[in-house]
Amino acid sequence: IKELEEEIELEKEIEKKNNENIKRIEELKTIVKEYAKIQDEYKKIQDLNTKIDDLIKLAKEKELLVKKYEKSNEKYQDKVKEYLKQEDAFFKEQSGIIAEKLEEGKPCPVCGSTEHPVKAKKSKSVLTKEELEELKLEKEKLEKENSKNKEQITIVNTKYDSIILEIPDSKKSDFNIESYIEKAQKQKKEIDEKKSNIEEQFEIIYCKVTEEYTNIDEFEFDEFKDEFNKRIKAD
Repeated sequence: IKELEEEIELEKEIEKKNNENIKRIEELKTIVKEYAKIQDEYKKIQDLNTKIDDLIKLAKEKELLVKKYEKSNEKYQDKVKEYLKQEDAFFKEQSGIIAEKLEEGKPCPVCGSTEHPVKAKKSKSVLTKEELEELKLEKEKLEKENSKNKEQITIVNTKYDSIILEIPDSKKSDFNIESYIEKAQKQKKEIDEKKSNIEEQFEIIYCKVTEEYTNIDEFEFDEFKDEFNKRIKAD
């Protein structure tokens, strides 16, 4: 009788442990369901944060391109002024050369007038035709560089606007990208904390049941439950 009583007590302990583990399995089931829900939210916020990272990167890239464009545009505009000034001086020089050959009573080869009261004078310092052509090439080179920088800004703007359109809230009239980025980053932090807490709960309960560690991302609840029920019946 004493041996039977001891065996009964032992079986009661086993039954108690099994009941506790069954309860823990149900807790695991709840945790896994909650984790699956969080994972969906986590994936969405991850995708959103990837877009936000791209936006931040593009904004910085645009800032650098704008500065680059401002410098190239300033150089180009200065070169245009220089070219126009030298071109004007060059043509005045040509007029001065023609004026030197004008004779009273003879028609001007440009306007046809036979009177020349005020003749054009040659400039003291003016570029040659070859030098003026070289200056023109410099101007055109800067113009191409300037256009290229402007085109790059347009490409970045197009990419930026394209990503903005992928954000649902962007269609709202009060949408502000800076506020949205701040809000999204806050949400990611909150979900990271929830995800971490769930993983911690899972690990604690799972270890109590199995006395081993497993990664919740690789956990198969149904397989675990079936195997555990088999072991209970075997005991």
